[in-house]
Amino acid sequence: MTTATKLGKNQYSCTSCKDFLRPTDRPDSTTAKPKENFVCYRKFRTKNGECGGPIKKAKFSTPEACCRGTGQGFSVQGLVCLVKHDKVGDNRYTCISCIDWKNGANLTTPAPATTPEPPAEWSHWSPCDVTCGTGTRTRHRMCKNCDVNHHSNREFKSCLVNFYCPEAGGWGSWFPWERCSQECDGGFRRRERRCDNPPPRHGGETCPGKEEEDEQCNTHECDVQGGWSEWTRFGACSHTCGRGEMLRLRGCTSPAPRGKGSHCVGLRVEARRCEERKCPIHGGWSDWSAWSSCPVTCGEGRRFRSRECNRPVPDFRGRPCEGSSEETEPCRLDNDCPVDGGWSDWSYYGPCRAGPCQAGHRLRTRECDNPRPRHPGRVCVGRSLEKIACMNDEGCPVDGGWCDYGLWTECSATCKGTTSVQHRTRACYCPPPQNGGKFCAGDFLETIQCEGHMDCGETPDVVVGS
Repeated sequence: MTTATKLGKNQYSCTSCKDFLRPTDRPDSTTAKPKENFVCYRKFRTKNGECGGPIKKAKFSTPEACCRGTGQGFSVQGLVCLVKHDKVGDNRYTCISCIDWKNGANLTTPAPATTPEPPAEWSHWSPCDVTCGTGTRTRHRMCKNCDVNHHSNREFKSCLVNFYCPEAGGWGSWFPWERCSQECDGGFRRRERRCDNPPPRHGGETCPGKEEEDEQCNTHECDVQGGWSEWTRFGACSHTCGRGEMLRLRGCTSPAPRGKGSHCVGLRVEARRCEERKCPIHGGWSDWSAWSSCPVTCGEGRRFRSRECNRPVPDFRGRPCEGSSEETEPCRLDNDCPVDGGWSDWSYYGPCRAGPCQAGHRLRTRECDNPRPRHPGRVCVGRSLEKIACMNDEGCPVDGGWCDYGLWTECSATCKGTTSVQHRTRACYCPPPQNGGKFCAGDFLETIQCEGHMDCGETPDVVVGS
């Protein structure tokens, strides 16, 4: 549907009185009041169904008031219509005739009452071309041998499906923002709007969107003066022994300064002297003494020197000095001393000196060269050669020896009362006979009797089908 609007100077779109409502369908004026932009006209032209001379008086604001008074026709400019009304001329308007509104007649437009019926039959009226408000219905006929100046082959008439069409709601302006929930550090505020510009009417849709909205406000930081927290406990002494220092702390966090708030005044760290225990004193060496004289009368010797762990002396569980308290070095006199000979280590025993399968001996030796006798020292005392008895086993006869028995074979008897035998074997290979040695004495096979252990019972006869 479209809303009736002004078409030009003193011209408006409206609804024809001919088909506005039938008398039995018209709503009572007390229950279906037209809108405030209702227009009543002084004149109505029956020939073309147009009105003229709008009456601008508040008392003619309903169809009944207009048509009972001096009005000849009316239009409802705010009415949502189905047919778009075009401009019809200067001081001429499409409208509803008061006569047709009173009588509810289904007059055709624009056929005058004196027009004779043509011989052709009219078609049925078409359905109204709108779903609500006023629209148009048409019918047509075939006009043969008709005077085209006095006959028409198409007729129109207005139709009304529902007096009012649904009107969707529209949002009004937003109300002012409410007060922010916080003065600082970020709060929220809210504002509202109403679906009343216009409100939804006659089943129209409500306004899309939300009727409330929130936003953040006063996001600046609050000004907070800093305050000291409680002191912590004193920490451990900075030294595990001897004099040290222990500390305790506090922070400007109760509360922490924010914004333009001032920082805490005073010390953040407090120190106190401490001494857990005396520190261990680790020992330190004194200087080395002078070297002693060489303790030999000839040749080479060794002299020594010493030092003491007294710079400082270990105390309070301190560590003793590390290292040796004495130090030696070789010394030598100009005259050579006699050097007695000394034996070297024994060599390994050599192979057995004997024929095949005969007894013999093995030898080992040593030398008098550790050291050799000099100036003119004594030679080594003892033997340089040593021998032990041995036997050459190569080529001797070796008799064979039995290896361990293998596993018993399984008993072939399964049912109780039946017997069978089990056996196991062994080999003459531990060792095998060699160089003419004797073969193992005895049997390589051992046999025993065994009995079945299964309770077989009686086996039923089996009938074989054909």
